[in-house]
Amino acid sequence: MIDDATRRRLSDIRDSGDLELLATALMELATSAPLFYRSAPIVQEWIVESRQLSARCVVDAAIEARQNLRQAEVLLVLGQAAPALALARRAEAQAMANSELGLQDYSLAVAGRSLVRLGRYDDAIALLQRVASRQVHPSLDNPDAPALCFLAVGEAHLLEGRYEGASGPLEEALRRLQQIPRTDRLRWDALMALALLDHHQQASEQMQKRLDEAMLLAERNTAWEAIAAVRLARAVVARVVGEDPADYLRPLLVAHDTHSGPPASRWSVQRYIVDRLTALVGARSYVELSSRVGEQAMHCGSDRDLMGYLFLVALASSIRDAAGSRNEAKELLSQVHGRLSAQGQSTRAANILRWHEAALGTIY
Repeated sequence: MIDDATRRRLSDIRDSGDLELLATALMELATSAPLFYRSAPIVQEWIVESRQLSARCVVDAAIEARQNLRQAEVLLVLGQAAPALALARRAEAQAMANSELGLQDYSLAVAGRSLVRLGRYDDAIALLQRVASRQVHPSLDNPDAPALCFLAVGEAHLLEGRYEGASGPLEEALRRLQQIPRTDRLRWDALMALALLDHHQQASEQMQKRLDEAMLLAERNTAWEAIAAVRLARAVVARVVGEDPADYLRPLLVAHDTHSGPPASRWSVQRYIVDRLTALVGARSYVELSSRVGEQAMHCGSDRDLMGYLFLVALASSIRDAAGSRNEAKELLSQVHGRLSAQGQSTRAANILRWHEAALGTIY
């Protein structure tokens, strides 16, 4: 994750005793690193050290905004959307005070994505569309801000079941995101969301292409949770084309023998489904895996993480189906959908479960 040249440069800066330069270098490192679950703790350490150094010396006022913003992105990766939203808003205010319009736009984009994670889709879309349409002087622009806005808008439409409105923003996000390591996670997110749309449209060949690209990004970053997510999606493609999905599912059940990842005790803190797939590490049977997913779904419910809850229920249903219990898989989706609707939860968001239920009966 950090090459020898960068390691030597950091060591030289530490030896020089220049605290301001070290604080800035650590934030540059934290900002440029691909932000998968595996790298989140390391990025967190860099941000914390940079904060500590900033408190001991006089630094550029803008660095605190960058620290808050990157911390917000780390929290989103870990599924902690509410504190991520608060930090993104703080970073926005700080950026505005320093007249850093590009940083302000990116802060708003992260805030919008946090709102999506919290299930506040209308608020998110209104905010993100305003940012995406704003004209900023090229010298002050952050090229990733509009791309992140398009990504979050696409995710919001996808979660609401507005599939026709999701494709365009997701494709635009993928087109705009720079082809550099820093954006690997964002491009992976866009590809996986588009793959889900391809699945909905029964475009298996296109879905497979997206998954191949997503796998390259995941493997390049040794991001086990992302690799696991791609394998699960590939198992879906296998079913669609009439192949046995076991070849894709089996590695997930023996992952501890072939992959290194966060210890099992770490997965209980996760909130977002892509990162929760770390829970698959060490599972040796469908029964154990289903039990762990069920526990995480309960955590989501108590934390009001609607997005994570919906995807975990869909994953639990897929596990039951893979184990040969299709009726139980469909029944689970139907029960949860009914319960969410009765509780007044977002009906459009809950409809994603209806789509999964229909897929079990018509596509597979």
